[in-house]
Amino acid sequence: MRYNIYILIMAIGIIGCSESKVDSNTDPIIGIDTVVTDEVKNQESDLITFNLGEITAKVKLIEKSEFEKIFIPKPSEDEAKNLYKDSLKVTRIQDTLIFKLNNGENAYLINDDSDDDSKYGQYHYLGTIDNLNHFIVYGAFYEWHNYLLIDMESGDTNYLAGFPILSPDKKTIISGNCDLVAGFTFNGLELYSNTNPINKISSIELMEWGPEEIKWIDNSILLIKGYVSDTSMDNLRRLEYFKIEFK
Repeated sequence: MRYNIYILIMAIGIIGCSESKVDSNTDPIIGIDTVVTDEVKNQESDLITFNLGEITAKVKLIEKSEFEKIFIPKPSEDEAKNLYKDSLKVTRIQDTLIFKLNNGENAYLINDDSDDDSKYGQYHYLGTIDNLNHFIVYGAFYEWHNYLLIDMESGDTNYLAGFPILSPDKKTIISGNCDLVAGFTFNGLELYSNTNPINKISSIELMEWGPEEIKWIDNSILLIKGYVSDTSMDNLRRLEYFKIEFK
């Protein structure tokens, strides 16, 4: 299933389309539908350890109380409030979000209510984050979603699985999404460097659990609220809390 995202970059008399960039150096993603070889069978459970490129992640179950000790304000989902705050840079005219870029051009996101599931798309402005030079937009499509990062300078766009979470030193972005049961969207973690332009370090599609909420403790440790596959549960998953340490 494919989809069309209408991000239009306007130059003088010319309108172009900005697309997400794929990093050819990104490590392959191990997906749920991947054929399971003996090598994969012999790998450790991703509830114990997994790799993000050259980074090894150690996983540990923790108590809910440890996760809740770290408070991080959640971004507002109120688009009207977000647009008011950023009114000098972002406006909405009916079904169209308009972004004023630093290079003097405009970028556009246009809602599409088409009955054609390959064209359907609804966009919701979520605002900006300090030290991340991008507009953040939630995109809802036919049976899946993405978070769009639109570069404030060029309009170049990256599509993330989850809301971008910036590390304390502002150098790394983590995003994640949980879709263990339906499997319509990416279930796993993505790691990016907060460079200009943003660069995808690696990603992993997790097979045994999925992240719902992510917090940084420091530049190498995450706390995650997530779900583990569990066929004994009515909804086929159970809530757990994790500490992830990058080595």
